Amino acid sequence: MSKVLKTIWSEFIYGGHLLSIGSAGIVFSAAKLIGSSYDWAILIVVYCFSQAIYLFNRLEEFETDIETNPSRTEHIKNRLKSLKIEILAYLVFAYVIMIYQRTWGAIFFSFIPLFIGWTYTKYLKDLTSKIIGLKTIIVSITWALLLPFYYLYFEISSNLMTFLLVFLFILLRWVLNTSFFDVKDIAGDQKIGLKTYPVYFGIKRYMLYAKILNFVSVVPIVIGVINSIFPKWALVFVILIPFIHVCLNNSQKYPKKMSYYYVYADSEFIVWALLVVIGLNLTRI
Repeated sequence: MSKVLKTIWSEFIYGGHLLSIGSAGIVFSAAKLIGSSYDWAILIVVYCFSQAIYLFNRLEEFETDIETNPSRTEHIKNRLKSLKIEILAYLVFAYVIMIYQRTWGAIFFSFIPLFIGWTYTKYLKDLTSKIIGLKTIIVSITWALLLPFYYLYFEISSNLMTFLLVFLFILLRWVLNTSFFDVKDIAGDQKIGLKTYPVYFGIKRYMLYAKILNFVSVVPIVIGVINSIFPKWALVFVILIPFIHVCLNNSQKYPKKMSYYYVYADSEFIVWALLVVIGLNLTRI
């Protein structure tokens, strides 16, 4: 039984499902923040797109991961030959749903994050040795595009300030998340000359900037609440500050448990959805 549970857990983490469910959590949270509609179909579509991008990245970076992430490599290698089929299956399923729902604007827009993910993995990797934080910037922008995708899916026309505040919140949280994950690869990245934020600033300075960004990234939510753009319950997102602060601190205190803190950090976007549910229920008390 323990072996089965271990296999399920490994697939959940190394198979990308934690992040993909988190991407659905971002869309759910955005919908509730702006007070608009959503359905299960878009959550499934977002999950499928996230899985396709993640698995493509794993396929293309398999050789690199052998050195930087052996646990993930060991899990992926047993199904390496089937990854292309899995990627195609996720994409086909997502597009079948969207075509059935006639979300034409979202369908055309969806090619942008897919193209960015494909282009970066295939052709732009070398630029990370020349442009500081390029990987973090590209990954963060790709996931922040979930917001305009959601807007187009439901043809939402809220005011520009609402859109910008939510977009900025998503973008900054992803910058924090992605750059934190570069800490584990710092030795390898230094060796091959990649200019990630932890490499460029050094661990101590990077951690200081990460803690500052952890606070700053929640400012768009606070501004939105103060100006009555977001409901008051949106302040529950402030809880993310201590949630990730603990992760940043303990990852340095207990380096042997680093892998646990990466899972902890990646769970943030599922926590968003939980915080939204808590916030909505608090307004009913």
